[in-house]
Amino acid sequence: GFMAGPRSAVYHCTKAAIKSFSVSLSYELQKISKKQSKQKNSWGVSVSCICPGATVTGFGQAASCDNALVFQTPLCTSTPRFVAEQAVHAGLLGLPLVVPGAVNKLLVFVLPLLPQNICNFVMFTMWGSFADLF
Repeated sequence: GFMAGPRSAVYHCTKAAIKSFSVSLSYELQKISKKQSKQKNSWGVSVSCICPGATVTGFGQAASCDNALVFQTPLCTSTPRFVAEQAVHAGLLGLPLVVPGAVNKLLVFVLPLLPQNICNFVMFTMWGSFADLF
């Protein structure tokens, strides 16, 4: 959702659309809630978009990409429990966008600062397997 995804273009495109929709909807609901709270009739509804990166579930196997480097590199993966804890915390705080995990946060911050070709190379490499490197 934060960058192009060679080898999985449609998947990354849909993530970007969902992220944009969620953040926009979150903002709109905040504005409505503030307006409603002045009338003592707040809805108390918020939207949080959780962008967990690679999570150790059955997704990799179901999508036939469980050999991808992104799923084979422990620093790049999160457990479902960790992601769920971060999601609940974000929801309770009403945060519009959450990126669990230090490596994921770093990638989201650093990759957009790099030339697009380097980002594409990183993503292409991470979605490939060790065998693709040689």
